Amino acid sequence: MKNFATLLQEKKLGSRDTKTLALMRLGRQLAEWERVSEKLERFLIKKRSSFSLNLSTV
Repeated sequence: MKNFATLLQEKKLGSRDTKTLALMRLGRQLAEWERVSEKLERFLIKKRSSFSLNLSTV
């Protein structure tokens, strides 16, 4: 059995066409990719700076 939130969302999105839903999905995917790439960039910068610090102590 579907939960209430799912049923409510289906009712709200029921009047939208396939193209609109596809564009909404694409927007969510792009936003998620942006979040992931920002995290990856911060991680790589941190790794690079720690690697630089290790080289300077040698």
